[in-house]
Amino acid sequence: WRRTFKFLPNTYKVKLTFEKMNHRISVNELKSYLIERISDLSEDDFRAKWIGDLKRARSYEELINGKIE
Repeated sequence: WRRTFKFLPNTYKVKLTFEKMNHRISVNELKSYLIERISDLSEDDFRAKWIGDLKRARSYEELINGKIE
């Protein structure tokens, strides 16, 4: 049913999988990488807000999940 109604919000989900790579990356390196990749997207209000949120993030959790309030 999810494929049929994927045009509706919250019906089509993606599973995010993490793999251990035996390589550590700092919060600042991950932040820079994400901002660089997001900057390649077409410019709009959401992209600007997303980059602003990433710049304010101080932990891995905030980079991945957003600001926890």
